[in-house]
Amino acid sequence: MTATTAEPKLTSYDEVPYPRQAFPQTHPDRLATIATLFGLKPQAIDNCRVLELACACGDNIIPMACTFPQSQFVGVDLSSRELAEGQKLIDSLGLKNIELKHLDIMHISEDLGKFDYIIAHGIFSWGSEELQDRLLEICRKHLNPNGVAYISYNTYPGWHYRGMIRDMMLYHTKELKQPAERAQQARALLDFLANNVPTENSAYGIMLQSEVQLLRQMTDSYFLHDHLEEMNKPVYFHQFIERANNHQLQFLGEADFATMITSNFSKEVNETIARISGDIIRTEQYMDFVRNRTFRQTLLVHAETPVRRALGPLSVMPFNVGSRAKTSNDGSNDGLPIINTTDPMLKAAFDYLAEVWPATVKFGDLVKVARERSNTNGPNDAELLAGSILSAYASGVCVLRTQQDTFITRVTEKPQVSHLVREQAKIQERVNNQVHDAIQLDVVSRHFIQLLDGTRDKDQLLEEMVKLVKDDVIRVHQDGTLLQDGEQLRGALRQSIDFMLNAFAKSALLVG
Repeated sequence: MTATTAEPKLTSYDEVPYPRQAFPQTHPDRLATIATLFGLKPQAIDNCRVLELACACGDNIIPMACTFPQSQFVGVDLSSRELAEGQKLIDSLGLKNIELKHLDIMHISEDLGKFDYIIAHGIFSWGSEELQDRLLEICRKHLNPNGVAYISYNTYPGWHYRGMIRDMMLYHTKELKQPAERAQQARALLDFLANNVPTENSAYGIMLQSEVQLLRQMTDSYFLHDHLEEMNKPVYFHQFIERANNHQLQFLGEADFATMITSNFSKEVNETIARISGDIIRTEQYMDFVRNRTFRQTLLVHAETPVRRALGPLSVMPFNVGSRAKTSNDGSNDGLPIINTTDPMLKAAFDYLAEVWPATVKFGDLVKVARERSNTNGPNDAELLAGSILSAYASGVCVLRTQQDTFITRVTEKPQVSHLVREQAKIQERVNNQVHDAIQLDVVSRHFIQLLDGTRDKDQLLEEMVKLVKDDVIRVHQDGTLLQDGEQLRGALRQSIDFMLNAFAKSALLVG
């Protein structure tokens, strides 16, 4: 049996649960993509074992378990309240490939088994040095030979500024016991400082204003756990890697690949970093100095695992490719990234990717489409396209995936979303699509999603929506007038249904 403490003590997360959310950067496909790029052969994500440490209510791994029924998922946490919430959702979904365990990380035994992917998000910096070392030890002992571990943590130099503000807030709230009051008073202190410290010719005042704007966007639960927890221990990147090395683990890369690229800096910065850094660790550390970085999402593998750092066009050919970038600036203010190219084949390729987004396309199929659309067939076409895709991926305007899409981008006769999405929409405003992103829903969409179980066509969906209006569950307004019945209501609802279904298709929510 796996060793446990007899009665794990209550935590601050029992009193104030962490915000319910999934983290796309922790998804096994993201980890497998980075590993594949650097020459590893990670386990296929549709048949793997995943462990999440400090899983809270399981909102991060439950969607993974729904998407990949042949994979196995284990979540570990100390908060009985969080785990109970997660188990309730698992039971309602009827999932058999996931288990949430009430365990102290310090008491995890080898009986837990081996895993292909280990996730530790939001725990390392908030634990003692003993717990941090234990976490790294778990990664070494429980990671399969070609496995990948994800660990997020706060970093210096950026957290020197942020830590100073945290110290002020802790001092101001040290006598307060109630979480809501602590959050309110911490925010009040920040507002006081921001309103009274001048910003003109004052780096301190500018920093305070920036931090206040950031913290104002946070919920109280996120604010309390990320900034006002009793323990928060940032480290420099090189210190983290040194400790990982002590546990026979090595640096693979970052979950956000774009942050590893020095080409985002000026020529002078690139030349200086290249001159003063002799290896990947020093390069990453100097980039942190330049960026004043505050947070990292580092991927680790076993020390003996061969890692190939040299990337080239061949590196992207095994993947499915996706991008919503435009190849010309049409003057619209839609916020979409723009890829500047005059090459006919590259333009054809990226225009096609934008058309089918959010779907991805096998690289080989993309080459064929681009050749047909551009009427070209050069000997180096595939390599040229692959190089452009690698550059786009490094710039964050292209996605690479190891697996085929698990969603559809067309509206079928009887549209369907996943059981998970329907359950999530009952209790929250954000649901997880099939690529692990959070999609915000309004009240009408949340009710409409309950109807998308694959049993109703558009006419039947319309009748169900009319019932919701008549029962005063939802309200429909047109030109300031409340519609309650008649053809005008049906016309408005038809438009709304078409709009929502098309939006769901473009959001990777439809599975049938």
